[in-house]
Amino acid sequence: MGRADCCGDRLEGAVITLDNRTIGALTYEDGQTMWTIDANYVQGRYLRVSLDNEYLTLCEVRAMVDYNYNPATDPNLVDNTVENLASADSVVITSSSEQVGGEAINAVNGQVDGNYYRGGCFSSGVQQGFHWWRATFNEVKEIGKVVIYPRLDKSSGLDGAEVRAGEELCATVAYDADKLWYTVNCDGKMADSVTISGEYGWLQFCEV
Repeated sequence: MGRADCCGDRLEGAVITLDNRTIGALTYEDGQTMWTIDANYVQGRYLRVSLDNEYLTLCEVRAMVDYNYNPATDPNLVDNTVENLASADSVVITSSSEQVGGEAINAVNGQVDGNYYRGGCFSSGVQQGFHWWRATFNEVKEIGKVVIYPRLDKSSGLDGAEVRAGEELCATVAYDADKLWYTVNCDGKMADSVTISGEYGWLQFCEV
């Protein structure tokens, strides 16, 4: 909760981290005094709110616990025991374009933190028309799910992005500011590549 008497816009861009992992950022709307960040049940000990080049004024911070949460019944929970095809040494990572510091290979470096400025995220160049990121395997693979960790410190341009196994569409991403990751079901499609693509602006995410 921020100040109600003035200066609420100063919290624009404040970044929230849990154990040094970015879980969200604040976007100010006129008159706003309260923000809710969904941590997606990520566990941690040290909660931090940080802001560069501006006063940081907070009137209340609450870390809420859901004692009814059961990870065994959470369909969005990422199973880290399943093989990650995109991280294999033989995979070739390419993109339609990339920003300096936002190279395509960053999306498979194992860093799921959503803060772009920590150097672990991919960003296409801002361009007109179709842009894409692709992981190409050395042989045809069965693609179960594609998990995408978005940029969290600012809007990532993922809304409407298409995820394909080879030429077959798995799903289109619907942006949700509270999501720390998106799980896209490809239903075991057989393909030699996975492509994430968009039609305008830029395409940014931090891990696949």
